[in-house]
Amino acid sequence: MEQVLADAFLNFYQKMLKPEFDALKGNQAVHDERLSEVVGHLDSIYNRLGMLEDGYSEIKDRLTLIEDALETEGSESSGLEQQVKELKKQLKTIQDRLHLVERQLEA
Repeated sequence: MEQVLADAFLNFYQKMLKPEFDALKGNQAVHDERLSEVVGHLDSIYNRLGMLEDGYSEIKDRLTLIEDALETEGSESSGLEQQVKELKKQLKTIQDRLHLVERQLEA
């Protein structure tokens, strides 16, 4: 009876369980391969993100330098504008005096 029971379990295993386990192992291999592909894609995405972050940081630093240069240039041009206004005032004063001298000479 023990032999009959052992044979029945062996027969059940070979006909029912072994094909299921083999199918599961095959499916697991397919899933493992697919998971490996996905991990590879994620690694490439992370590498690209790292490069983008580096590029962003570099662009940000360069823009800061440009903004600082423009601010400095703006303050310099503001000083130049003030000087031009002052020169225009002086020119007007000189022209007014010249007109006054011309009138005095005509008189």
